[in-house]
Amino acid sequence: EASQAAPAPAGPGPTPGEPTSLQQKLLNVGTSTLQNFKPLSKICQHVCAFHCYAHDTTRQVRAHHFCSHRNEEMRQCVIYDSDAPDARLIGVEYIISRRLYEELPEEEKKYWHSHVYEVNAAGQSAKLQQPSAVVHAIRCSAAHWSTVTAKAGLSSTH
Repeated sequence: EASQAAPAPAGPGPTPGEPTSLQQKLLNVGTSTLQNFKPLSKICQHVCAFHCYAHDTTRQVRAHHFCSHRNEEMRQCVIYDSDAPDARLIGVEYIISRRLYEELPEEEKKYWHSHVYEVNAAGQSAKLQQPSAVVHAIRCSAAHWSTVTAKAGLSSTH
C-alpha cells in the first residue's frame, strides 16, 4: 500500500521578541565590516533536501544545507528552514564518506544515517537550479556518504 507524505507545516511564524531597532541594524552593519567571517566564507555548496520528522516519518520538512568541504571525505553543513535572509537555523550535519563511516565504533554508527534519500530528493529539486552535470555528480556520490545530524528545534531521523 502506498502512502503520501503529509505536507510540511507552513513555517514557524514570526520570531518572538521585539523587532530589531534601527540602532541595532546600524551597529550590525558596522560590526560586520570589522569582523572576520572566514568559516562562513568556506561554504561552497547549497543543497535543498527533505528531512523526515522523527515522531512522524510521513511528514517532511524542506531543509536548505549550506556546506563547506572539510576534505575529500567530510562535509560540514549548517541547515536552515529556507534560503531567505530571515531563515531559521534548524540543524547542523557532518557528512562523511562510507569508508570513514565503516571505521566508526559500532556504538557511534547508530547516530548516523545514509544520505541516499536526501541526495536523490535534492537532485530532483536541483535540476532546475543547477547544471545537470552537477546534479549527476551529487546523485552519484549519494551511496558513498553517511551523516550525523544535530538539529535545533526539529527532531529528525532519516
